[in-house]
Amino acid sequence: MSAPHDRPSMVEILRSVREWWARAESMPDSRRRQFDIRVALNALDIIARELPVHAEHRTEHRRLLASLGFPDDHSLARAIRMGVFDDDLQGLVSALQPSIRAKVYVANPRWLDDDEKYQP
Repeated sequence: MSAPHDRPSMVEILRSVREWWARAESMPDSRRRQFDIRVALNALDIIARELPVHAEHRTEHRRLLASLGFPDDHSLARAIRMGVFDDDLQGLVSALQPSIRAKVYVANPRWLDDDEKYQP
């Protein structure tokens, strides 16, 4: 996995789309096949958005974790569950917002408000 983006990774998406496409050639045209084609195209769109910003997002996310004093997402999540940030939840939310926007931009930028559009 390559933080800040979740699974499936770009490679996993490509493998899945390729495996599906290999099977789809012999499928009859149907609503299910049309749906699967849309899913595959959306998955490829995710890769197209992530690929140009992947290194930048990773670097920014590592900086964020370091600024919060954690080596990885797992350690940060554990600290959140343990209540380490309970006295400053708004500060944590503010610190995490750029990573959250980056994740949403890659997953589906239509979910961002117009004033929150991520500009790679």
